[in-house]
Amino acid sequence: MTNYQTNFANGFLPLRRGAQKLNIAEQYRARTFEEFSAKIRDALTKFLDGECKNLFLVGGPGTAKTTATYILIMKWLEQHSKQQAVPLAESEFNLELVIGSLIERHGYNIEEAEKIVSELHIERATTTPHVEFVKWNKLLQCASNAQSYSTDGDDSPALAKADLRNYEKCALLVIDDVGIVEANTAARQTGVYDLIDHRCEYALPVVITTNVGKNISQIFPPAILSRLSPKCRVVKFAGADYRQKCAI
Repeated sequence: MTNYQTNFANGFLPLRRGAQKLNIAEQYRARTFEEFSAKIRDALTKFLDGECKNLFLVGGPGTAKTTATYILIMKWLEQHSKQQAVPLAESEFNLELVIGSLIERHGYNIEEAEKIVSELHIERATTTPHVEFVKWNKLLQCASNAQSYSTDGDDSPALAKADLRNYEKCALLVIDDVGIVEANTAARQTGVYDLIDHRCEYALPVVITTNVGKNISQIFPPAILSRLSPKCRVVKFAGADYRQKCAI
């Protein structure tokens, strides 16, 4: 079992929310794309296949956008966590112990044991891709803090800049609940534009969820939309709020 598979089985995936690992709850890990409409399944599959680079998941509250996002993240990680064969001689194994075991327990002579060891490879997972999952209001706060001046004992500007660098460079970025708070300052607008511009320049995928209107032009200014638009799919989620259905 690879490191990724072990983490997946235990419910811990290499996602970050700030500096914290994000634990995907069992309620999401058991879900599949099959519970969504054919149009939604088709769009999400095209993203996984690389046919589109960016996704907008648009719909009212409680229409399972976040559920679809978590399923998408798990499938994306499964696709991008690959095995590689590493020569035993380059691994952390003690070769003398392995050779000794082959001689003492399996009856090989020293030449045979050394030859076997020289030909052995082990499977090891490559570094699992880095995924960032950030709430829109947290992203805007980071953009604001990154532009502020440090004072004695205040490290929030440095921390915000570090977070923004992570959002820029991670293999997959998910921005959740976009538009719930307005990017109504120059610092916020500049921070979001610079982030999206960097990711688009380096062809790094972005997944955005929002329940603010059905027209994405209501959320982002034209400059950002023009960067996101190439190879972008808008996926619309419809239906009643499932949370209201469960309300007492």
